[in-house]
Amino acid sequence: MWKERRRGSCALGLLVVLALLLSPLTQAPAQPQEKVIYGSSTGGGTRLVSDIIQAKGLHKPYGLDIEYKYFAGPKAIQGLILGSVDVSYFSPIIAAEQLAEGNHLVNFEIVMDAHVSFLRPAGAKLNRFEDLKGKRLGFVQRSSSTYNTFRILCAVRGCDPEKDYKLIIGNPIALMAFISRKEVDASIHYEPFTSMLIAKGEAEEVVWFEDLWNETTKGVPLLFSTLAARKAWLDAHPKAAQGLARAVGQARAWILAHPDEALEIGRKTLEISDPKVIAVLKQRMIRIYKTPWDDKAIEAGRWQVRKAVELGIVKKAPDKELFAKF
Repeated sequence: MWKERRRGSCALGLLVVLALLLSPLTQAPAQPQEKVIYGSSTGGGTRLVSDIIQAKGLHKPYGLDIEYKYFAGPKAIQGLILGSVDVSYFSPIIAAEQLAEGNHLVNFEIVMDAHVSFLRPAGAKLNRFEDLKGKRLGFVQRSSSTYNTFRILCAVRGCDPEKDYKLIIGNPIALMAFISRKEVDASIHYEPFTSMLIAKGEAEEVVWFEDLWNETTKGVPLLFSTLAARKAWLDAHPKAAQGLARAVGQARAWILAHPDEALEIGRKTLEISDPKVIAVLKQRMIRIYKTPWDDKAIEAGRWQVRKAVELGIVKKAPDKELFAKF
């Protein structure tokens, strides 16, 4: 009797051990996620990158828990400078300007290439960039990457954005209205809004900004919209920075490989339903994700900063590194 009870107790004990071994409570705990507050735009090319990361879960293999905050125009840049977000789209020139003021921010990936055009209202007789001199030119905020890049381009070409053009500042929606109502002679504008205006017959392209840049600089690549963070944040969160850099790079590659699906995801955010606009977008917008974050891109960014210092756009040459690769 005692032996039977002992055998029963042993069997029961073995079952308990097996149950514990197989129980989820004894499995290795999941990797803790690291939270990142990501400043993205309310629309446009930078928003598509963050939308693709979110839709395809490209951040998940890197243990990232991303909280997105959406800003209009350059306000995300201000959010990064003021510390309300951990990372945001940025630019080499703004990083150099901020370093001169004691704020060390570092560019560590590309979000996208330049997605900018100079447009004229449909039917206007402006065929070259030179024709815009002295005209009413719609433009985005002076704190934007576009304006800073335009300052360099104008200086190299021997013109001045404030003296040689009648700048009319507005956000992207206002600029669309200015062109449609012919309240400006020409205007800078971004994708996807440029494609919308062209597809609807309300505007025509004078020149693609990157083509103008390449002509002006004799082929120096245009490093336009980067991903940046404070140096202190990068030092404190190297794995998160590396994971986010890889997720952003993978998002750009995914857009190039899957343009139709990418535009479908972007269309939902931008509420674009017109098939004519989508067709034009596919021709014009997908190309802005082609540049990899490599030594050539970083050297292009350094060239921009050197030129900005040379031209007096940035007051002081950087004494700290503004670029990083993870």
